[in-house]
Amino acid sequence: MSAKPNGPPKDQPWVWQTRALRASDAWRSQSINCRRLIDFLLLEHMSHGGKENGKLHAPERQLRNFGIGAQYIADVVREAEELGLVDCHRGGMRIATRYALTWLALHDGTPASNRWRAYRNPQIEPLPPPKSRNLPNKGKAALPNKGKADGANLPNKGKADTTRNLPNKGKALSRSSYQEGANSLDGEGRTAAPPGADLTPGAAVVPLRSRATEPPDSAELPIARLPRTKTTLRRLV
Repeated sequence: MSAKPNGPPKDQPWVWQTRALRASDAWRSQSINCRRLIDFLLLEHMSHGGKENGKLHAPERQLRNFGIGAQYIADVVREAEELGLVDCHRGGMRIATRYALTWLALHDGTPASNRWRAYRNPQIEPLPPPKSRNLPNKGKAALPNKGKADGANLPNKGKADTTRNLPNKGKALSRSSYQEGANSLDGEGRTAAPPGADLTPGAAVVPLRSRATEPPDSAELPIARLPRTKTTLRRLV
C-alpha cells in the first residue's frame, strides 16, 4: 500500500509540528542560536526513533560543532526555557542535562506540557487565523448545488407570480380600440378605456367597434323588390 501524498515517509525518521506552534509568539521570537539548539534536539529526537523525549542530550562540544559559540550556549538554553519550547532537567555535577521538547509527549507517556502557548511577545503581531476551506473567497459567493437554484425569488412549483397586469380568471386581455381607424392611446402610450368602462383593477376593457368596420344588422338591410312580370311569377310558383 502506497503512502499518502502528503504523509510522512515510511523509510525516514520524522517529527511533526503544528501550524499553531510555528505561528506562535514563542517560535517566532527565537534567536538564531536558539533555533540551532531546537534543530539539534529535533535531530537527536529523530535519531532515537521519537521515543526518548525528556531524555535528550546536547553536549557542549556537539553544540559548538553545530554552530553555537561556546560563549552563547548557557544563554541559549535559558532562552529556550523562557520561550517554553524546551524543558531542562539538570542533574548536577558530572550528570548530563536532559532536554525535552514541550510540544511532544515524553518517553514515559506523559502528555506534552505545551508551555510555548503561554508566551507572549508584545513586539510582534499575531498571525491571522487560516481561512476555512468551506467559505468562499472575499467578494465571491458560493454557487448552489448542482440542479438547485436559490428559491427565494422563484414562484412555487406550477404557480406563476401574480401581478396587477394579469387578467382575472375567464377574462381575456383588452385590445386597443380601432375606433375611427386608429388606436386610441393615452398620454403614456397605453390603451385608453372607453367612456363608462369599469376601471377597477383586474376588470377587462371591452373595445368599441367602429361603425365603419361593423357589418350592418340584417334588419337594416334594404329589401330588393322584384318586378312583377309573368316570367318572374312563374319562377316563384
